[in-house]
Amino acid sequence: MEYNNPSTTFITERKTLLESIKKNLNLSIEGLDELNSNIESICSVGKKFEYVAELWQNFGQIMNIEEITTTQPEH
Repeated sequence: MEYNNPSTTFITERKTLLESIKKNLNLSIEGLDELNSNIESICSVGKKFEYVAELWQNFGQIMNIEEITTTQPEH
């Protein structure tokens, strides 16, 4: 009866596990790269609206000033 060498079995199992870990780490890195790309896209789109938001804010401030001056009672 022939028995497998325990060190050979260990090396084979270790190699299999390391390959599995390597594969899963690569998948994780790919997922993180995609997530990073999506976040960068979202940030760039958000920055494009900063100017428009500033214009609306200025408009709102002007309208508020005009509203205050027109609704104050005259003395």
